Amino acid sequence: MPAHDDLMSLIQPERVTRSRACDLAVAVATGEARHAARAMAAVLPWLYMGDKAVAKDRTLLRQLNVRYIVNVTPPRTDGGVANFFEKEHGFEYLRLPLRDMNTESLLDHLPKAVAFLQRARVRADGRVLVHCNEGKSRSASVVIGYLIQTHGVGFAEALEMVRAARPQAEPKEAFCRQLASLHPALLDGGGAAHGSKRPSEPGGGDGAAPAKRRAIGPPRGPPSPEAPAIGPAIGPAPPPASHAAAEAADDSADAAAVRIGPSARP
Repeated sequence: MPAHDDLMSLIQPERVTRSRACDLAVAVATGEARHAARAMAAVLPWLYMGDKAVAKDRTLLRQLNVRYIVNVTPPRTDGGVANFFEKEHGFEYLRLPLRDMNTESLLDHLPKAVAFLQRARVRADGRVLVHCNEGKSRSASVVIGYLIQTHGVGFAEALEMVRAARPQAEPKEAFCRQLASLHPALLDGGGAAHGSKRPSEPGGGDGAAPAKRRAIGPPRGPPSPEAPAIGPAIGPAPPPASHAAAEAADDSADAAAVRIGPSARP
Protein backbone atom coordinates (compact mmCIF):
# COMPACT_ATOMS: atom_id res chain seq x y z
CA MET A 1 0.00 0.00 0.00
CA PRO A 2 1.46 3.38 -0.93
CA ALA A 3 2.40 5.84 1.76
CA HIS A 4 -0.01 8.60 2.74
CA ASP A 5 1.99 11.39 1.11
CA ASP A 6 2.34 9.45 -2.11
CA LEU A 7 -1.36 8.67 -2.09
CA MET A 8 -2.28 12.30 -1.61
CA SER A 9 -0.01 13.28 -4.47
CA LEU A 10 -1.78 10.77 -6.69
CA ILE A 11 -5.22 11.96 -5.63
CA GLN A 12 -4.47 15.74 -5.88
CA PRO A 13 -1.61 16.12 -8.36
CA GLU A 14 -2.85 19.51 -9.60
CA ARG A 15 -2.87 21.01 -6.12
CA VAL A 16 0.65 19.79 -5.37
CA THR A 17 1.94 21.16 -8.67
CA ARG A 18 0.43 24.60 -8.09
CA SER A 19 1.86 24.77 -4.59
CA ARG A 20 5.33 23.95 -5.79
CA ALA A 21 5.02 26.50 -8.61
CA CYS A 22 4.04 29.20 -6.15
CA ASP A 23 6.97 28.38 -3.90
CA LEU A 24 9.31 28.47 -6.86
CA ALA A 25 7.94 31.81 -8.04
CA VAL A 26 8.35 33.34 -4.57
CA ALA A 27 11.92 32.05 -4.37
CA VAL A 28 12.79 33.45 -7.79
CA ALA A 29 11.19 36.82 -7.03
CA THR A 30 12.99 37.04 -3.69
CA GLY A 31 16.30 36.18 -5.32
CA GLU A 32 15.80 38.77 -8.05
CA ALA A 33 14.88 41.42 -5.51
CA ARG A 34 18.00 40.68 -3.49
CA HIS A 35 20.11 40.80 -6.62
CA ALA A 36 18.55 44.12 -7.63
CA ALA A 37 19.20 45.52 -4.17
CA ARG A 38 22.88 44.53 -4.45
CA ALA A 39 23.18 45.80 -8.02
CA MET A 40 21.50 49.19 -7.45
CA ALA A 41 22.60 51.37 -4.52
CA ALA A 42 21.32 54.74 -3.32
CA VAL A 43 24.25 57.07 -2.65
CA LEU A 44 21.81 59.96 -2.12
CA PRO A 45 18.02 59.70 -1.81
CA TRP A 46 17.69 60.66 -5.48
CA LEU A 47 21.00 59.32 -6.86
CA TYR A 48 21.58 55.62 -7.59
CA MET A 49 24.54 53.61 -8.83
CA GLY A 50 24.37 50.32 -10.66
CA ASP A 51 25.48 48.05 -13.48
CA LYS A 52 24.10 47.20 -16.90
CA ALA A 53 21.72 44.60 -15.41
CA VAL A 54 19.67 47.23 -13.60
CA ALA A 55 20.04 49.65 -16.51
CA LYS A 56 17.90 47.33 -18.62
CA ASP A 57 15.40 46.45 -15.88
CA ARG A 58 12.47 48.62 -16.93
CA THR A 59 10.24 47.40 -14.10
CA LEU A 60 12.79 48.28 -11.44
CA LEU A 61 13.49 51.68 -12.96
CA ARG A 62 9.79 52.48 -13.03
CA GLN A 63 9.31 51.32 -9.45
CA LEU A 64 12.11 53.57 -8.22
CA ASN A 65 10.95 56.48 -10.41
CA VAL A 66 14.28 56.64 -12.25
CA ARG A 67 13.91 59.09 -15.12
CA TYR A 68 17.50 60.22 -15.72
CA ILE A 69 20.24 57.74 -16.66
CA VAL A 70 23.96 58.44 -17.03
CA ASN A 71 25.60 55.72 -19.11
CA VAL A 72 29.36 55.83 -18.47
CA THR A 73 30.41 53.57 -21.35
CA PRO A 74 31.36 54.07 -25.01
CA PRO A 75 28.71 53.63 -27.72
CA ARG A 76 27.43 50.12 -28.20
CA THR A 77 29.28 49.85 -31.51
CA ASP A 78 32.53 50.34 -29.55
CA GLY A 79 31.73 47.75 -26.91
CA GLY A 80 29.66 49.89 -24.57
CA VAL A 81 26.26 49.34 -22.96
CA ALA A 82 23.15 50.31 -24.90
CA ASN A 83 20.75 53.05 -23.85
CA PHE A 84 18.01 50.47 -23.53
CA PHE A 85 15.00 52.81 -23.23
CA GLU A 86 16.27 55.87 -25.04
CA LYS A 87 13.27 55.99 -27.38
CA GLU A 88 10.69 55.58 -24.62
CA HIS A 89 8.87 58.48 -23.05
CA GLY A 90 9.90 59.19 -19.48
CA PHE A 91 13.64 58.46 -19.77
CA GLU A 92 16.44 60.94 -20.46
CA TYR A 93 19.96 59.72 -21.13
CA LEU A 94 23.46 61.15 -20.96
CA ARG A 95 26.26 59.03 -22.37
CA LEU A 96 29.83 59.63 -21.21
CA PRO A 97 32.02 57.64 -23.63
CA LEU A 98 34.59 56.63 -21.04
CA ARG A 99 36.59 53.39 -21.16
CA ASP A 100 37.70 51.63 -18.01
CA MET A 101 41.37 52.32 -18.73
CA ASN A 102 44.04 54.25 -16.83
CA THR A 103 44.79 56.31 -19.93
CA GLU A 104 41.29 57.85 -19.99
CA SER A 105 40.68 61.42 -18.80
CA LEU A 106 37.77 61.36 -16.38
CA LEU A 107 37.93 65.10 -15.74
CA ASP A 108 37.15 65.89 -19.38
CA HIS A 109 33.71 64.30 -18.96
CA LEU A 110 32.95 65.43 -15.42
CA PRO A 111 31.55 68.95 -16.14
CA LYS A 112 28.86 67.54 -18.42
CA ALA A 113 27.93 64.92 -15.81
CA VAL A 114 27.71 67.50 -13.01
CA ALA A 115 25.47 69.75 -15.10
CA PHE A 116 23.17 66.84 -15.99
CA LEU A 117 22.90 65.65 -12.38
CA GLN A 118 22.31 69.15 -11.06
CA ARG A 119 19.53 69.73 -13.57
CA ALA A 120 17.85 66.49 -12.52
CA ARG A 121 18.20 67.40 -8.85
CA VAL A 122 16.68 70.84 -9.33
CA ARG A 123 13.79 69.48 -11.39
CA ALA A 124 13.02 66.93 -8.64
CA ASP A 125 10.68 64.98 -10.92
CA GLY A 126 12.57 61.69 -10.87
CA ARG A 127 15.64 59.86 -9.62
CA VAL A 128 18.96 59.34 -11.38
CA LEU A 129 20.86 56.14 -12.17
CA VAL A 130 24.59 56.31 -12.95
CA HIS A 131 25.81 53.02 -14.38
CA CYS A 132 28.65 51.49 -16.34
CA ASN A 133 29.22 47.83 -17.15
CA GLU A 134 29.80 46.35 -13.70
CA GLY A 135 29.04 49.38 -11.56
CA LYS A 136 32.46 49.42 -9.91
CA SER A 137 34.89 51.88 -11.46
CA ARG A 138 33.55 54.37 -14.00
CA SER A 139 30.13 54.99 -12.48
CA ALA A 140 31.66 55.21 -9.01
CA SER A 141 34.23 57.73 -10.26
CA VAL A 142 31.55 59.97 -11.78
CA VAL A 143 29.49 59.94 -8.58
CA ILE A 144 32.58 60.66 -6.47
CA GLY A 145 33.48 63.59 -8.71
CA TYR A 146 29.95 64.93 -8.43
CA LEU A 147 30.04 64.76 -4.62
CA ILE A 148 33.38 66.57 -4.49
CA GLN A 149 32.26 69.39 -6.77
CA THR A 150 28.80 69.91 -5.31
CA HIS A 151 28.77 68.74 -1.68
CA GLY A 152 32.04 70.25 -0.45
CA VAL A 153 33.66 66.93 0.52
CA GLY A 154 37.15 65.70 -0.26
CA PHE A 155 38.06 62.64 -2.26
CA ALA A 156 38.45 60.31 0.74
CA GLU A 157 35.06 61.25 2.19
CA ALA A 158 33.30 61.00 -1.17
CA LEU A 159 34.81 57.55 -1.75
CA GLU A 160 33.63 56.48 1.68
CA MET A 161 30.09 57.66 0.92
CA VAL A 162 30.02 55.68 -2.32
CA ARG A 163 31.43 52.51 -0.75
CA ALA A 164 28.97 52.75 2.14
CA ALA A 165 26.17 52.45 -0.42
CA ARG A 166 27.97 50.09 -2.81
CA PRO A 167 30.84 48.18 -1.18
CA GLN A 168 32.12 46.76 -4.47
CA ALA A 169 32.90 50.25 -5.81
CA GLU A 170 36.56 50.32 -6.86
CA PRO A 171 37.64 53.24 -9.08
CA LYS A 172 40.77 52.73 -11.13
CA GLU A 173 44.01 54.16 -9.77
CA ALA A 174 44.24 56.77 -12.53
CA PHE A 175 40.69 57.92 -11.83
CA CYS A 176 41.50 58.21 -8.12
CA ARG A 177 44.49 60.45 -8.86
CA GLN A 178 42.38 62.71 -11.05
CA LEU A 179 39.60 62.92 -8.48
CA ALA A 180 42.08 63.71 -5.70
CA SER A 181 43.20 66.78 -7.66
CA LEU A 182 39.73 68.34 -7.48
CA HIS A 183 38.97 71.11 -5.00
CA PRO A 184 35.82 70.60 -2.89
CA ALA A 185 33.01 73.03 -3.71
CA LEU A 186 29.38 73.62 -2.86
CA LEU A 187 26.72 74.32 -5.46
CA ASP A 188 23.56 76.24 -4.71
CA GLY A 189 20.24 75.58 -6.45
CA GLY A 190 21.25 77.73 -9.40
CA GLY A 191 24.48 75.87 -9.99
CA ALA A 192 26.83 78.57 -8.68
CA ALA A 193 29.97 77.25 -7.01
CA HIS A 194 31.06 78.30 -3.52
CA GLY A 195 34.29 77.42 -1.81
CA SER A 196 36.37 76.42 -4.81
CA LYS A 197 39.67 78.15 -5.61
CA ARG A 198 39.45 81.25 -7.73
CA PRO A 199 42.17 82.05 -10.24
CA SER A 200 44.33 85.08 -9.49
CA GLU A 201 43.16 88.24 -11.18
CA PRO A 202 45.40 90.89 -12.72
CA GLY A 203 46.47 93.66 -10.37
CA GLY A 204 46.16 91.66 -7.16
CA GLY A 205 46.81 88.42 -5.35
CA ASP A 206 44.70 85.30 -5.30
CA GLY A 207 41.10 86.52 -5.25
CA ALA A 208 42.15 90.17 -4.81
CA ALA A 209 40.08 92.90 -6.42
CA PRO A 210 41.65 94.43 -9.55
CA ALA A 211 43.15 97.91 -9.27
CA LYS A 212 41.00 100.80 -10.43
CA ARG A 213 41.91 102.40 -13.76
CA ARG A 214 43.00 106.05 -13.90
CA ALA A 215 40.26 108.34 -15.23
CA ILE A 216 40.87 109.89 -18.64
CA GLY A 217 40.17 113.61 -19.23
CA PRO A 218 39.83 116.61 -16.91
CA PRO A 219 38.64 116.05 -13.34
CA ARG A 220 34.95 116.43 -12.64
CA GLY A 221 33.41 118.86 -10.14
CA PRO A 222 34.59 122.30 -8.86
CA PRO A 223 38.30 123.15 -9.08
CA SER A 224 40.49 122.42 -6.12
CA PRO A 225 41.35 125.40 -3.82
CA GLU A 226 45.00 124.79 -4.59
CA ALA A 227 44.45 125.26 -8.34
CA PRO A 228 46.41 128.24 -9.76
CA ALA A 229 44.47 131.37 -10.70
CA ILE A 230 43.67 131.88 -14.36
CA GLY A 231 46.13 134.34 -15.98
CA PRO A 232 45.34 137.33 -18.21
CA ALA A 233 44.19 136.84 -21.77
CA ILE A 234 46.91 136.79 -24.42
CA GLY A 235 46.97 139.76 -26.91
CA PRO A 236 46.19 143.51 -26.73
CA ALA A 237 43.14 144.60 -24.78
CA PRO A 238 40.38 146.31 -26.82
CA PRO A 239 40.21 150.16 -26.45
CA PRO A 240 37.50 151.50 -24.16
CA ALA A 241 34.48 152.96 -25.93
CA SER A 242 34.11 156.79 -25.67
CA HIS A 243 31.10 158.35 -23.94
CA ALA A 244 29.99 160.17 -27.13
CA ALA A 245 30.08 157.01 -29.19
CA ALA A 246 27.97 155.21 -26.60
CA GLU A 247 25.32 157.98 -26.67
CA ALA A 248 25.25 157.97 -30.51
CA ALA A 249 24.64 154.22 -30.50
CA ASP A 250 21.76 154.63 -28.06
CA ASP A 251 20.14 157.37 -30.24
CA SER A 252 20.39 155.16 -33.34
CA ALA A 253 18.69 152.31 -31.51
CA ASP A 254 15.83 154.52 -30.33
CA ALA A 255 15.27 155.91 -33.83
CA ALA A 256 15.10 152.41 -35.31
CA ALA A 257 12.59 151.34 -32.67
CA VAL A 258 10.08 154.18 -33.39
CA ARG A 259 10.31 154.18 -37.22
CA ILE A 260 6.98 152.88 -38.64
CA GLY A 261 5.98 152.34 -42.27
CA PRO A 262 8.01 152.43 -45.44
CA SER A 263 11.20 154.39 -45.63
CA ALA A 264 11.06 157.95 -47.06
CA ARG A 265 12.11 158.57 -50.66
CA PRO A 266 15.36 160.49 -51.22
